[in-house]
Amino acid sequence: MVWQLRRAAVGLAAAACLGPALFAQAGDLDPSFGVAGIRVVPFGSEFERGYARGMALQADGRILLAGRVDLSDNSLNDFDFGIARLAADGSDDASFGTGGRVLVPFDFGGTVNWDEANGVAVQADGRIVVAGAVENDEADWDFGVTRLLTDGALDTSFNPPTGQLAIPFDLGGDTVDFGRGVALQADGKIVVAGYAANGAGGQNYDFAVARLDSDGALDSSFGSGSGKSVVPFDLGAPSNDRAFSVALQPDGKILLAGGVDVGGGDRDFGIARLWPDGSVDTSFGAPSYAGKIPVSFNLVSSGQDEARCVIVQPDGRILAAGSAESTESAADRDFAVARLLASGELDPAFGNGGKVVVPLGPASEWAEGVAIQSDGKILLAGGAAVGSGASPEDFAVVRLHGDGSLDTSFGNAGVVVLPIDLGGDTTDWASSLVMQPDGKILVGGWATWPPSAYFAVARLLNDLVVFADGFESGDTSAWSGAVP
Repeated sequence: MVWQLRRAAVGLAAAACLGPALFAQAGDLDPSFGVAGIRVVPFGSEFERGYARGMALQADGRILLAGRVDLSDNSLNDFDFGIARLAADGSDDASFGTGGRVLVPFDFGGTVNWDEANGVAVQADGRIVVAGAVENDEADWDFGVTRLLTDGALDTSFNPPTGQLAIPFDLGGDTVDFGRGVALQADGKIVVAGYAANGAGGQNYDFAVARLDSDGALDSSFGSGSGKSVVPFDLGAPSNDRAFSVALQPDGKILLAGGVDVGGGDRDFGIARLWPDGSVDTSFGAPSYAGKIPVSFNLVSSGQDEARCVIVQPDGRILAAGSAESTESAADRDFAVARLLASGELDPAFGNGGKVVVPLGPASEWAEGVAIQSDGKILLAGGAAVGSGASPEDFAVVRLHGDGSLDTSFGNAGVVVLPIDLGGDTTDWASSLVMQPDGKILVGGWATWPPSAYFAVARLLNDLVVFADGFESGDTSAWSGAVP
């Protein structure tokens, strides 16, 4: 009975409707998507824990979510790559996998493994690349990549015959190598980025990136023939330098963003740029940083600042977003974003010397996704605890003008907070952000109903006119002032 009630609540995903207002505001939930703008995506188990980390939009408008899913008893931590595909309206896409769901177990270390998808991308031919980390045993993880056909079946032409690939760096023996982001080159090559332990004990990591040919083989033209490149910052001890995101410039250069230790317990944004062959581009941030740039927000002494996502603007400037510690308590973080010129220098036209901090509440807030609109406005999405304590968290979206100031025409003075709250005041976390071609905003992540968790996605309107009857259009030139 409890499971039936839980399933019913997950299917409905209670959310606030737009109400009777004639005009919707940018940042309002899109009532044509899911249930009142939100869709929760269960895989189908009483014990289910599903955490979506990546999202991608297909050319036909269908939506892909990827993450880790455990359908077993909660004590096992038997996670597999989980991929869900939704139709453009948020309904299940029955043509994909089983009822719109695919589970990909790697199970390289036995029958119970923690295999976690963290990024997803769609090739020009519609095939789906999913990347993350796969467990060999408790102390040994590798980058993991799989490719699916358009119907969700494993593509056995990728690293044949399995359709799955583990990529060990093993800089310090059998250690933790964790894939976090994926990007596709125009020539079909696949770039996977994350971090690799450079010694036992898990205290020292380096940025790490691998490039694959389209068939899944490591690209011998990358990383001095190995197909892999390691980028140590080594600015402090311990040297816990971890990349979480990757982006490609139009000229083929590779950007990595994450967090780097700089000494004295201080942690900064870290942004590195590589040549297409995997070597560090020492012209980036030269001469001071020579390809590897730390960005400190300096809100507190020894602050814990970390980038989680990076993109390249059409004008070549670089946006990296994440969080900055705002008090002496590491649990108190704010959304933070830095913008660099193509040369690697902080952009003086953005915020305060190239940096912007957006506090949303008194506790933990992390930006996990960033996008730029065609008008130059900047969207950030992540999780925010806006109440009096450090938890629970909600989906949060922020919009900035191109100069870094809050866009007060969006949501509530530039901010949208979305509590899904399936089981009451519970934790909901946004981990990805995608803009549709029509300007609508997709925010993906997960919603919890302890002890369970489920993939979740919300869609927000973006400066569209929405009438009370649900009719909407971005072009109002032929309309009168009356409701059609």
